[in-house]
Amino acid sequence: MTAAATRDPYRTLDVGKNANRAAVKRAYIKKSKKHHPDAGGDAEEFKEVAWAYWVLRDSERRTAYDRNGEVERPPPDDREKVVKAIVDMYDQALKSESTFRSDVDLMDNMRKYTSERIKAIEDAVKKQHEGVANLRSLLGRVQYEGKKENLFEAMTLARIDGVSRVLATNEDLARISRMVLEELEDYESVVEMVQRTMTVWVTSTTVHNTDSTV
Repeated sequence: MTAAATRDPYRTLDVGKNANRAAVKRAYIKKSKKHHPDAGGDAEEFKEVAWAYWVLRDSERRTAYDRNGEVERPPPDDREKVVKAIVDMYDQALKSESTFRSDVDLMDNMRKYTSERIKAIEDAVKKQHEGVANLRSLLGRVQYEGKKENLFEAMTLARIDGVSRVLATNEDLARISRMVLEELEDYESVVEMVQRTMTVWVTSTTVHNTDSTV
């Protein structure tokens, strides 16, 4: 693989500029199987394939690359956080007997759980931003004319620092959770495939019956 190819996700996956997400996904699966280290492939080439898919699977990142010719790569530890979150979720699901029922859509349940988690975290982040703003507003509302330590200011700043730390943690957690949801979108359960097939069958049958009555 040439140096130029490693910088071009389209060349890395061998897809055209107009390739849709389905085509990009098919190309990624093909390339990842070829270059996966477990299959005797090169680890660095596999990383480039994964990066190319990471860029082209997301419309914002893809647009940024098309516009600027580059896109910021994800921090190395983000992948570990995403994998850990999915593994923890999967382990938790295995504790429920309902997970093993054939009519239960495991992937859909995991996506719903992640979506709900993201909303809860984002709601908490919003309140924490409001909390920090409210605390900061207090600093200008109390004047201290003494010569000792301004206890009110010290207490308020300490609380602002505490809330800001939790806020930063939650913002990172929300970011990782969105990456988890994005990853889960690439999986499809048998239940989903059966439902989609049935929908197509029912639609085609309805059309056929309508035609036969004309």
